[in-house]
Amino acid sequence: MVAEFVAKEAPKLFTFRMLQAALLHDTIEDTELTEEMISNIFDEEVAMHVEGLTRIKACGKISSAKSLILLIKQKRYDTALIKLFDRIHNLQTLEAKSPEKAHKIIKETLKSFLVLSEILEIPSVSELIYTECYKNNLKFNINSTLNKIINFDSFPFSQNKLLP
Repeated sequence: MVAEFVAKEAPKLFTFRMLQAALLHDTIEDTELTEEMISNIFDEEVAMHVEGLTRIKACGKISSAKSLILLIKQKRYDTALIKLFDRIHNLQTLEAKSPEKAHKIIKETLKSFLVLSEILEIPSVSELIYTECYKNNLKFNINSTLNKIINFDSFPFSQNKLLP
């Protein structure tokens, strides 16, 4: 999904290697693949992008915001751009998260990722980030307010994810 989004939204900004890295962005965290294996299968540039996208570092797991700051400090703007699009995809799938986790992600996105999109001067991406954050924040606030008023768990339709 991230690679598809990247190719559609910002094709002029991405190289073929960056698209490969976007496809592989979570593999070091989620599988037994290593940076060395990715380098052997693809090449060193793809492996470096994927390593830069992982939040697991020698010091332990770090937040997405810290990972983004690290990439910017290292002037790895191309990898930061992939991370930006990964965050947009994460915003589009927030309903799978708890309201607390969703609020944390929204806050982190507005503080770090929206700023990056503004610095990189990609207005369409900035607008998309803002829209997704606002939409999700509104959704979670409405749901928590409704749940305070009415205990939906006591209704038989409460398992229907289409309803609040």
